[in-house]
Amino acid sequence: MSERPPRTIDENEIGLNESKNKEENSTNFNNAMPLAHEERSQDETIRPVTTVPNKASYADNSPTGQYEDAAVIPNKPDDSRTFTGDAEGAKDDYFEITSPPPSPIVVVDCPKRDASRLSKDEEYYPILDAEFKGYILIFNNVFENAPDERKGSEADVEHLKRLWKEIGGCKILDHPNLSAEDMKYEIRRFVTSKKRKPCGFVAFFIMSHGDSEYYYQESAERIGEGYIEGNDRKKLMMSEILEMMKNSYPGTTLRDIPKLVFVQACRGKMLDRGVRNERIQSAVVTDKRSEKTGMASKIPETSDTLISYATQKGYKALRHESFGSWFINAIVNVFRKHASHKHVLDLMTKVNDSVSRRSGQLQSGEECKEMSEINSTLRRNLLLFPGRENEEY
Repeated sequence: MSERPPRTIDENEIGLNESKNKEENSTNFNNAMPLAHEERSQDETIRPVTTVPNKASYADNSPTGQYEDAAVIPNKPDDSRTFTGDAEGAKDDYFEITSPPPSPIVVVDCPKRDASRLSKDEEYYPILDAEFKGYILIFNNVFENAPDERKGSEADVEHLKRLWKEIGGCKILDHPNLSAEDMKYEIRRFVTSKKRKPCGFVAFFIMSHGDSEYYYQESAERIGEGYIEGNDRKKLMMSEILEMMKNSYPGTTLRDIPKLVFVQACRGKMLDRGVRNERIQSAVVTDKRSEKTGMASKIPETSDTLISYATQKGYKALRHESFGSWFINAIVNVFRKHASHKHVLDLMTKVNDSVSRRSGQLQSGEECKEMSEINSTLRRNLLLFPGRENEEY
């Protein structure tokens, strides 16, 4: 098989070229694009926004838009923070794709020598042994022409498709605008399929409106995992989705296969306004690694699963009405730059950092933030081996 040449990031090619001129970076630009919460109140006032303080994040020719709910103007994070030891041209994971699709997604390839070595390392999932590296299932509900239409979500879908196509070796299954029952059916059908070709991992991207469900326990109000809205406005409970990821789920064919679930949806109605950053020094705790043991004959009911949410329980998620959501945007940018040399849990930690450093501004001038979240029961490192095809190994 012919091998494609190694890819590195060309910032001019992907729209990330930035001026080193401080004066140019501080210029305000007209025709800002809108950013919206995933769940928006029709009772809130709508006002036009005419300036954006960051050229690096927005194209000059963006059409005029409006902010709904609380108006949010994205701000640039602290320029002084950079990462070292990463792929060439990948200094900062904040700066996102700055034009709507189609925009090129350039992924840095995993060197062949590293793929050959790590694909046989028992600390890594053997995803190159299967016929496909992975299946990518994308569920996106737009609610077209509704007052809370999820404008910009199509950009998320397009960028995800381009990302996984560039990573290579993955089969993408697109499920747009499904009812809650149909979403559940398609997930269950995939999880229990016996006709599906062998794969190394599965990733579910679930993008819609959502909220938290509240219940009482011991006379106190608790927040559950919440729900996702189908295109019919009915609820698909997150607990039902997570149940289908379990090794104990009846008929599952995904035991021992890493399952990644990414949820871009609100988990409540609160808006994260951020707090003042005060460093607190804490004690360092160390422990000895447990002695290595052989594989047990049984596995836990829940394992080999990573769940990542765009936001915390009780809080809203944020989405730009042209370029897509902060969360999916961060995933695309972090994965394309660092998937060649970092495993998925490390990648998602960088996604958390990237999302946390983004800022928005309310109509009142108050700053707002977002913090994504990871829950993992992965038992090995999951490296995606971008640019490497399974038949090579």
